[in-house]
Amino acid sequence: MKTHELIDIGSSVLKAHLLKRSYPLNVVLTVTTRCNFRCQYCKIWARNEKDMSLDEIISLINELSINGTKRLSFYGGEPLLREDIGEIIDYGKKKGLFLTINTNGFLLEQNLDKIRKIDIITLSFDGSPEIHDSQKYKGAYENLMRAIKVSRKEKIQVWTTTTLTKNNIDQIDFILNKSRELDFFTNFQLVHHPPAASGDANWLIPSAEEYRKAILKLIENKRLNKTRIINSLEYFKALYNWPDYHKPCYPSKENNFTKNVKCWAGKLFCHIDSNGDLYACHQHLKKIKTYNILDGGFLKAFKNIQKIDCEICLAGDYLEYNLLFSLHLGAVYNTLRWRLNL
Repeated sequence: MKTHELIDIGSSVLKAHLLKRSYPLNVVLTVTTRCNFRCQYCKIWARNEKDMSLDEIISLINELSINGTKRLSFYGGEPLLREDIGEIIDYGKKKGLFLTINTNGFLLEQNLDKIRKIDIITLSFDGSPEIHDSQKYKGAYENLMRAIKVSRKEKIQVWTTTTLTKNNIDQIDFILNKSRELDFFTNFQLVHHPPAASGDANWLIPSAEEYRKAILKLIENKRLNKTRIINSLEYFKALYNWPDYHKPCYPSKENNFTKNVKCWAGKLFCHIDSNGDLYACHQHLKKIKTYNILDGGFLKAFKNIQKIDCEICLAGDYLEYNLLFSLHLGAVYNTLRWRLNL
């Protein structure tokens, strides 16, 4: 992301604070719920819902670019199962958007020509070959390593996301060593996925003691190498102080463990489901009445977003966004540091 783009985002965030206005700066779009994996902590593939058409997504991208969106992230399911994903990416870049894609990497090499223009590829990484394969399928680790190497050879920036479960809580050192060896960024999150996306994943949650021990290790590594781990120290501190890891969201009246953090979901970022339903964030998925962007357009749906009474949540990206958009200096500096290679 270029300096002038960061300045534009900063300007919009300040306007949101001062003028109490909403801007869809960052939009997550689930382009399909179909998936070729059956990860332990995700059941989104079971929803079996109809995807928006290419024309509908092109129309959405036009609306987003007009209404101030700077970053558009493609989620699944597995986005590369869409034959038209290349056309979607090309059009997004044509409209000047910063684009990221979340993929398991299995189809990456054969779709490389379609995704060359993407700004960031995010891959799921669970740990050593044995651990990674056990949470996905036999051979998944080898395929992941190939996807990382191919992407880096093409000079595409790679992030990995690790969801820490009781099965891979001891894999942090392995993942960080690989990030240095293969030159990619990495970020970590806790089990937080809503039932509509994951079913019941509570059985994967480690004990509070195990989680806090792992978080302290991440804090230590972050202080030693501030640019390899994307998450901010403020993010890890919030996770460390989390009262109950089986409760991913807390309303404002119960939030006495983070200071001056506001939820900006529905104000500066939002989530669009594969059928066009618009939510403040994916934690609300299928929980509340929502507007569909195909019935009256994106702006109408965005202006009429409904929210559950929650102020802070465990969702990795969203917690980081809330720290950043609440202007926590550590989170702001962390973003500038790895964005601008400071």
